[in-house]
Formats: sequence, structure tokens, C-alpha cells
Amino acid sequence: RERLFAEPFYRLAHAEADQVPGLVVDRYGDHLCVQASSGLDHLLWPIVDALEEVVKPKVVIIRQDTPGRKREKASLRREVLKGSYQGPSELREHGASFAIDLLSGQKTGWYYDHRDHRLMLAQLASQLPRVLDVYSYVGGFGVLMAHYGSQEVLCIDSSE
Repeated sequence: RERLFAEPFYRLAHAEADQVPGLVVDRYGDHLCVQASSGLDHLLWPIVDALEEVVKPKVVIIRQDTPGRKREKASLRREVLKGSYQGPSELREHGASFAIDLLSGQKTGWYYDHRDHRLMLAQLASQLPRVLDVYSYVGGFGVLMAHYGSQEVLCIDSSE
């Protein structure tokens, strides 16, 4: 994936799409956030060891706190496995910067699967002077719209 992105901010492993069902790994520079289903619990440490060997992250965070794990009655974890996490982590995408809390934020921290959608919309910013970003989380769409030229952006989010 390093060859596909100018900076180290991307989804490193995307579950079934990468032939690794139940495993999502997001990269934020030298921080990794790992989300593994209960079926991979016995492989968690070998997976982390492999990530350390290949990526050499300073911080590895495990997020095993999804509703699916609760339904399965699997153990819930949200913790730093390696390094010292001072949060939030920086994320850069399409020229804009974001602050992502990998321990308290949504899932693995960012909706990387919307990267192309955010850029497609941002390219329309000059035609959209006023933007309302509802369910904004950390403002992925709204901040990018402002960065690309929308004059007035309002981001609204409500999380539980």
C-alpha cells in the first residue's frame, strides 16, 4: 500500500477485500490501529508481530470493542499494545490535516473507505460556497470542503 499513497495514512488491511476476513488495520503515520474479530483472537499476537516487522510502528492500538464482539460475548478490549499513546494522532488527507483519537474515536479512527468520495466532493468546493456536513465525526467532508474553497462550512455530529 505504501506505493499507492504519497503519505503513510491509509487502510493497511481491509478484511475480506484483502483476503483476511475479520481484520482491519489502519495506518496513521507511525501509529497503527488494529481491529480483529473474535475469530482472530488466537492470532492477535502473531498479527501484531508481523505488523511490527513490516511497518515498524511506534504505537499499536487494539480496538476489539465492536457491537459484533458484544453479541458474540467475546472479550472487549481497547488498549495500547505497543508504545506510548499520547493522542490524538495526526492524519493528512488531500492536503488537509485532522486529529484522530484512536482510543476513544469511532472504530479504528477514520473512515478511509470514503477517501475518494471526500476528494470528489472537494473538487466541487468552488461551486458550493455553503456546506452542511451532518454526521461529520471529525469533519472529514466539511474540513476538506473548507480547505478546497467552500466559504462557509458547518459540521454537526452526535456520537454515543
